[in-house]
Amino acid sequence: MRVNLSFSLNLNSKGYNPYRDSKGRFDRGPIKAAASSYNKILKLQEDLFWAQMNPQTAKIVKEQMAYESRRISNIYKNVFKSNGLSAEYSKQRFRLNEWSRGNGYRDSKTGLYKQTPALEKFKDSPAQKLHSAITQSILKEAGVKEIIVYRGEREGLKAKGLTSFTDHPDVAQSFGNVKKKTISVDKIVAHHLLDSNFRYKSENEVILDL
Repeated sequence: MRVNLSFSLNLNSKGYNPYRDSKGRFDRGPIKAAASSYNKILKLQEDLFWAQMNPQTAKIVKEQMAYESRRISNIYKNVFKSNGLSAEYSKQRFRLNEWSRGNGYRDSKTGLYKQTPALEKFKDSPAQKLHSAITQSILKEAGVKEIIVYRGEREGLKAKGLTSFTDHPDVAQSFGNVKKKTISVDKIVAHHLLDSNFRYKSENEVILDL
């Protein structure tokens, strides 16, 4: 399967790339491995639904999902290291965790943040660009070109910049009037199935850059 790597060619002047190994060579292996784990998690989610009436089976499925999630997290960490950004990895994790706890109040008229969250403030940093590129490349390797997302919006509030959506309509409904979007993978900054830094996993959060 041919993968479009154009999104990674202009990450920044140093050319940080999710397909780079520790010696600066092209290496598709880690991203392919993460894509495999992503697809396994999707399958395990289905297994978990059918295992709800069997606590022991449900426990095993959850352990398998946790294993695949840890595998993906380690790949993010290693790709950051291969690109000389090890010190930035923990900072990026902190920004994502802070965002997931609550990304700040927006002005009801403009949709802009009253106080800029760190994730928005550092959206053009090498760490965040690389993180987004890793996320997008994993999804593309998994055969995903676009996804359907939902957002519960209160009247008069329009999202701009980095914005949280969910891939589950019931979650969106709890936040307001549900808006449905089909978006390209290239708009995704972070995805709950690929990132262990989301505090509230039940929200199925997907961060987009609008």
